[in-house]
Amino acid sequence: MSLDAVLFGLAYEVIVSLFMLVGAVVITVGLTSALVVALYAPAHRFFRLRRESRLQGPQQEQSPVLELLR
Repeated sequence: MSLDAVLFGLAYEVIVSLFMLVGAVVITVGLTSALVVALYAPAHRFFRLRRESRLQGPQQEQSPVLELLR
């Protein structure tokens, strides 16, 4: 086996390892972002409902749009 073949084999192993590492990072970032997006809507809706429920009553501000709809 020539030196060129050995060096090509080593370079090939390094490149394959780097591609696998980059792929693992991309998959991890993708799954994490999908989880954040999936959990953001229910959490935002829950906390918004809690904030709105505290405003119920006489101290609740009326917007001009709500006044027009009545």
